[in-house]
Amino acid sequence: MNKSLLLLLAGLILGPVMLLLQAQTQRQFFDDTWQEKSFTEPGTSKPIELKLASNADATISIDANTIINNVLPTHFGVNTTFRNGNDQLSRTHLYTNAGIGSMRYPAGSGSNIYFYDGIIPNDFRIDFNPIDGTKSANMTPELFVKFKNNANSEATVVVNYFYARYGITSEGTRSARVQQAADYAAGFVRKLNIDLNANIKYWEIGNECYGGWEEGYEIDGVITTGKEYGEDFCVFTEAMKAVDPSIKVGAVVTREDDDWNSTLLPEVQNHADFLVVHNYFTSVKEATAENILGSVPQVESVHTTLLNCVENYTDKTRDYFPVAMTEFNSRGPVNCTMVNGIFVTRVLAEAIKHGYGMVDLWVSEWKWSETAQECKGFLAKDDPAQADYTPRQSYVPYQYFNRSFGDQMVKCTSDNADIQVYASTFSSGETGLIIINSNATAKTVKLDLEALNAEEADIYWHEFYANSIEANDKKFFINGQSGNTVGGGPDDFATIAPYKARYTSKHVIEARKYSVNFLVLKPKAVKPEYNVLMIAVDDLKPLLNCYGETQIHTPNIDRLAEQGVVFTKAYCQWAVCGPSRASIMTGQTPDGTGIRNLSSQLREERPDLITLPEYFSNQGYATAGCGKIYDPRNVDEHHDIYSWTVPYTQPGSYTYPEHYPPFKQGTNYRVRANTATEQGPEGVDDDGYTDGQIALDALAKLDVLSQNSQPFFMAVGFKKPHIPFVAPTKYWDLYDSSSIDLAAFQKVATGSPDYAYHTPEPIGYDDIPDTWTYNDPTLGDGLLTPDDQRQLLHGYYACVSYIDAQVGKLLDKLEETNMADKTVILLFGDHGYHLGDHNQWGKHTQFENSARAPLIISSPKGISGQHHAPVEFVDIYPTLCDLAGLDIPSSKLQGESLAPVLMGESINKDMAVTEYRSGGGSSYSFRTDRYRLTLWMQGSNDRSDLSDWNASRIKAIELYDYENDPLETTNLANEAAYAAVVEELKTKAGNWWTMQYNFLSGQSAGALSIPFIEHFENYQLNDAFNGDYWLNSESLWERLWQGEYLNSFEAKVVDDSNNEGSHALELTFTPKANADNGQLIKLQTIDLQSFGGSHFIISYKARTNAEGQNKVKTGAIEQTDEWHALSTEYQYFFDTVSLNNNRLALYFNNMSLTPGQSYKVWIDDLKISYTTVTEANDIEQEHMPSVVIYPNPATDKLHFKASQAISRVTILNTKGQVLIRQWDVQNTVDISTLAAGIYFIELGIGQQRSIHKFIKG
Repeated sequence: MNKSLLLLLAGLILGPVMLLLQAQTQRQFFDDTWQEKSFTEPGTSKPIELKLASNADATISIDANTIINNVLPTHFGVNTTFRNGNDQLSRTHLYTNAGIGSMRYPAGSGSNIYFYDGIIPNDFRIDFNPIDGTKSANMTPELFVKFKNNANSEATVVVNYFYARYGITSEGTRSARVQQAADYAAGFVRKLNIDLNANIKYWEIGNECYGGWEEGYEIDGVITTGKEYGEDFCVFTEAMKAVDPSIKVGAVVTREDDDWNSTLLPEVQNHADFLVVHNYFTSVKEATAENILGSVPQVESVHTTLLNCVENYTDKTRDYFPVAMTEFNSRGPVNCTMVNGIFVTRVLAEAIKHGYGMVDLWVSEWKWSETAQECKGFLAKDDPAQADYTPRQSYVPYQYFNRSFGDQMVKCTSDNADIQVYASTFSSGETGLIIINSNATAKTVKLDLEALNAEEADIYWHEFYANSIEANDKKFFINGQSGNTVGGGPDDFATIAPYKARYTSKHVIEARKYSVNFLVLKPKAVKPEYNVLMIAVDDLKPLLNCYGETQIHTPNIDRLAEQGVVFTKAYCQWAVCGPSRASIMTGQTPDGTGIRNLSSQLREERPDLITLPEYFSNQGYATAGCGKIYDPRNVDEHHDIYSWTVPYTQPGSYTYPEHYPPFKQGTNYRVRANTATEQGPEGVDDDGYTDGQIALDALAKLDVLSQNSQPFFMAVGFKKPHIPFVAPTKYWDLYDSSSIDLAAFQKVATGSPDYAYHTPEPIGYDDIPDTWTYNDPTLGDGLLTPDDQRQLLHGYYACVSYIDAQVGKLLDKLEETNMADKTVILLFGDHGYHLGDHNQWGKHTQFENSARAPLIISSPKGISGQHHAPVEFVDIYPTLCDLAGLDIPSSKLQGESLAPVLMGESINKDMAVTEYRSGGGSSYSFRTDRYRLTLWMQGSNDRSDLSDWNASRIKAIELYDYENDPLETTNLANEAAYAAVVEELKTKAGNWWTMQYNFLSGQSAGALSIPFIEHFENYQLNDAFNGDYWLNSESLWERLWQGEYLNSFEAKVVDDSNNEGSHALELTFTPKANADNGQLIKLQTIDLQSFGGSHFIISYKARTNAEGQNKVKTGAIEQTDEWHALSTEYQYFFDTVSLNNNRLALYFNNMSLTPGQSYKVWIDDLKISYTTVTEANDIEQEHMPSVVIYPNPATDKLHFKASQAISRVTILNTKGQVLIRQWDVQNTVDISTLAAGIYFIELGIGQQRSIHKFIKG
């Protein structure tokens, strides 16, 4: 039996029953489309900082427990008229992106003259042009079904009602005409739901049947009445449901309590399933913004009117019939401005709020009308202001309702009438929020999170706005982005990453003027704040019992391992102390920190970075450091003064017991010993060596910290087993040299380049041969005798056991002070260490024993065990934040949290990367679970922070297979059997490189962000400005602003590698003779308002030609007295600035230069980064009584004296910018370079500081 017959029988049997039930129960069938909706966190987001403020213009209260209505797919419908053409399927993605849940077809007045099968009668009672529904140029019924299915949308089909009036029958009676039209409508149902199996639920009988504009409304002077339409409706419905009883049929009503509704409703009350209303809101076509936005309350009033009509003119309950608003829009010249973006958002939200079952915008695609200066399509067509089928303002609300509004609308209120708000909840627990500001001024908004049972929330936010609501402003923005056309929005509208911000009661959200803000709030339970104990061990390789080494004695580290997770494949970022520790402490790779040696200063290379302890300090933690945390050569004061709230104690100031004998070669821990394994003073306890003193320092500070309610972050850095291998005698006595195993493979790897190796570290000691030739395979392990090697190993083992004992003291102290169950503990070695393998002793290579280091993490709520996938040390920063209960500052970090591992969850990380530099080039080593691919680049500037991936720059490759060659004896890179492996790993390397480059250059997946840096390596040589405009559009820099005072101007990318640069921007300009009253030239950024932040650092290095020596000046600050004079050699400059007209600039002093003279300026590493500044009244003077500064005011010299030695002098301006910093000064500082003004001098005296205000005259 076919489906048609089954449905017919069902209709005959169930029809009367259905009508009876219909008379008894409220109709809620639209709710059948409701689905639970979960929010998925975006893969990418743009972090921003919200403003802090105690008051706001508006406060929004959300009551998530009071549900107003379900949010239905059918609330987000659109008319997809047959006129859209047969190519509409190619644009399906635009509809699915907008979350279209309902499509109306054939739609509009054309429905009343539409013949779906193309069988058009030869004659009618009126003259008109009927529509052939089979014409291939239009969207035929077959195409519509495919379109609807592809878009996964519900549909409403409008049948031809007026055929019942203008059709001709042989009988010539009204009833015959009506039955003919009804049977034809039933044929449309059969065509779609039976023949094409479309399962279309919703049907309308006619379009705007009360309207004189419809063909057939008036025939021979007789117009259609509500009663006539109602009678005919019942005939249509019975015929259509006889074909498919499951369909729902809607009756056309007006917006008012009028004759049409009063005579129609009594006729249809037992046949209609829902009511169909259209609303174009304003009565005038030339509607203003005020008219349109002021008409939104009609959503509620019309719905109330219709319910009243049902109550007055039927025997049904007033809310019996669902209401479907199957056409709506605004009118007039502001229809294609932000007015309509606001209007459509509000109508959709109000319709949900007041219980509509379906809402369809008129229309999806429509041509621009030059006459009416409007277009009601939410996709543009034939519009001179924007490209075809690009979104208009009315499209954007659909896109973000789809993404950012949940499945149930809940109660939400605003205490400011200028701010309209709507809230929803997701089944996954988040809150969707819409904040609308149609006012001409921006408003600040606070959220009351109390009803969400949260004290803070992560916010994902899309900001939709325009600069004005004037009729000629057809351009809109999403998160600061727009397109290059006069109208419309950004080209990548569908992929714009949301802002992400942390919101607490201290913050406010700024709603721009003329904006709609779509937010998702992810409430956060307040995490417990755990203490952190981070233990760093210098040169410690995984030579530990918990790593499977049976000859070593490390019971305390093993104890830590038993209560935490041992990461068996953990790798440093650079196998040298300074770069490795800088990466750990900043969460960035060496290409990010700029630390690749033992001399560069971290705070100079990256003044914008927040170190790990500094971040904890900013979150309210007490931070304390003991011993070697940073490499002392890479930070100021040898420990980084900004990291610690508890005064740091220099190891050189430790006091040793007087009865202990001295070291043979001095008391500094970097002993120049006669042998690499000197044992040091005998008969002393642990405190006779520096690391024992570091432990005592840490224990004393733990005692104090444990007594405070403030959570703490403590970092303890032990200096052993770094050479010389010295330790107290009792740790030497743990081992017998003769029983210690030697490295199994002591040759260079076959096929490896010479620069893969490094001079062994012990070579400087008297008992190590000076002629050590590590790359001579004929010598190998023959250079050092087995006894010599065992003696070195004995010393290393003793040092490791010595450090293990100090670790045990720290663990015991946590137990003793009841802090163990409140403290996250992390122990790492800053890199690995060669102990004879590959004939290497030390680090400084890319081999496994150099790059791999121990990493053990214990958390109070964590599991214990082992993790065998590769991880890296940039992961430490986010991991400790996560485990401590703090937010992870993801925009600043390159690693990922390993906390899920300690919670028993999996992570996706499968590769670690180690950097190095040797042989004249950069090197990157990629370690997967099985392989290591090491790439040696041609030059030292082949770096991921300078240029994107370029495989042609590789000069040598190493590949090691640890499954088959765990000792790295042979480089397999050129083996044919491994060619596919090399290519696969090179692809992974290229992807990693591009990701790094995007991060470090301030770019991300097609979007610009801050920090942003122009290294100019990604440009071709001789790339030049386009007139005044920047080299390309993928930059925060927009143009060079110049006036009439220039004769000539040129800017291009050049090779400046001979002057300590690389690719650089070369500017050439010649001032005019009549330059007076002209404007300064300046490099200017794009509008940065959407990027957030209030203060920025512009940093760069620059030089000039001989003509400009000490004459040409640059500066990012408008005040000329703060500009920097350039020399012929590169100098680095840092300026702290704020936005001026939403832009930043770099100025040049061309007005004061010799007219007619040609000047050149070379600029490189031009960077914009966020910062915070200290206002003048925030700098508190901290006078130490024994310190005097004089004279005050001062001219060129400022003198000072103190009872103790002054180790550091810092001069700051009133914004908190560091202008001068000097170490090891006497009693005078040169301030001749300072302009007249007020300054502060900070004097470092031991572990204290004295701050004084002074005036420069």
